[in-house]
Amino acid sequence: MKRTLLALAALSAPIALAQELEMWTLALSPTFDDYINGVIDGFEAEHEGVTVNWIDLPDGGFPDRFFASVAAGQAPDVVNLNTSRMLQAQAEGALANLSEVATPEQLGIYFDNLLESSSVGGDVYAFPWYQAPTVLMYNKAIFEQAGLDPEAPPETYDAVLEQALTIREATMLEGVSPLPFPEDWLVQNDVSIFSEDGTAPAFNTAEGVAALQTYVDAAENRAVSREAANFDYEKAIRDFAGGQSAMLVTGPQFIRTVESDGPDVYANLGIAPYPQTETGIIPNAIQNMVVPADSDNIELAVELANWVTNDANQLEFAKQVSIFPSTKEAAQDPFFCSDEESLEGQARCIQANSIERGFDNQVRQDVKDIVRRAFAEAMLGQKDAETALADAETAVTELLGRQ
Repeated sequence: MKRTLLALAALSAPIALAQELEMWTLALSPTFDDYINGVIDGFEAEHEGVTVNWIDLPDGGFPDRFFASVAAGQAPDVVNLNTSRMLQAQAEGALANLSEVATPEQLGIYFDNLLESSSVGGDVYAFPWYQAPTVLMYNKAIFEQAGLDPEAPPETYDAVLEQALTIREATMLEGVSPLPFPEDWLVQNDVSIFSEDGTAPAFNTAEGVAALQTYVDAAENRAVSREAANFDYEKAIRDFAGGQSAMLVTGPQFIRTVESDGPDVYANLGIAPYPQTETGIIPNAIQNMVVPADSDNIELAVELANWVTNDANQLEFAKQVSIFPSTKEAAQDPFFCSDEESLEGQARCIQANSIERGFDNQVRQDVKDIVRRAFAEAMLGQKDAETALADAETAVTELLGRQ
């Protein structure tokens, strides 16, 4: 009888059911295969019977593939999206509302300003993952050629444009490239892109026109080339690494690119804090982890997204590449200011001291395209600043009206 009872008890004990989750990331393989596989191994060890299938995709075609998977009802369980794509997915009803399905403890590990960048209407739709607060890289050799002090990089954007003109006149090289994206430049100059309720454009103001006119003036007096109207970051990085421009405002993860592609430039590379405007805002591109609303296991998918982006895993990631964690505890680790001799160490410490001023602009890609086109038209002399912004306002109003 006792043996029979034991057998029945064994049959009634909970059995760990096999479950699979699919996670998509963006352009991390093969460089970070060991790291991501280690994160997955840790999650699977904590969740018996769970298997995580990881798929890494290149940036080209990523949005189309993701939105096609949503439309087909075959979306993965966890997806790595930047903020623009996250906003588009949320607008299409494709994402789980983390304010409803995540716990306060899960949400509480992140910086409040980064959760705000991941929110719509007060609800959170993404766990912020790694980020790259922007810094200024500059070529000390070109500064010397232009008669500028290589140990005194510009601290404001006004000074950046003044020194860019000096460099152009003295060396015929590009002073600074790229300029901040127009949507970021407007916010840095205290111009809102949308009304408070997000239903209408709000950038066509006297302050908005003045912000655009700064770019127009810089193009006209040759402080920047007309090519600056393309806002081509990849070309800007290539030009800087090739010694064709003096200043590059970007994330410090590109220090390695300069080292590999332009060793002579790397030998003369200086790192400085992001040049300020009156608002003190620093552009900060954030990668996020989202959970599609159609996941078959929302709760477990939320746990995975939160696991990938937790303190321990983000800190380990930041030790492998020049990124910065979105979690409060990891960001306080002494590691980030422990090495002020190397260029990457200097950049990490600058990031640590600027994190609370970081801002990832909440603007959908289709709206960004309209605003960038307006800036380009004005910088190329096709329209004056007032007309360009007025036309952009009309285009965004029409776009929002179709939603």
